[in-house]
Amino acid sequence: MKRRITGVILISLGLGLFWHALAEGLDCQTRCRASYDQCVDLAHKAINPIRSLKICNDTYHRCLGNCVN
Repeated sequence: MKRRITGVILISLGLGLFWHALAEGLDCQTRCRASYDQCVDLAHKAINPIRSLKICNDTYHRCLGNCVN
């Protein structure tokens, strides 16, 4: 069950990043922050919110790192 919820969070985050990348007028950091906010909202509903929040943080920092490149 935990893996399923974690998977849902990661898929949602991935889709969020994809759709935000298609949106016009948003810079990279704004897209990363919006995806992070969505992920955190889902993480608070998860069975293991601490692990899910860690995944959100790791993905957010990876996204910011991609903005620099």
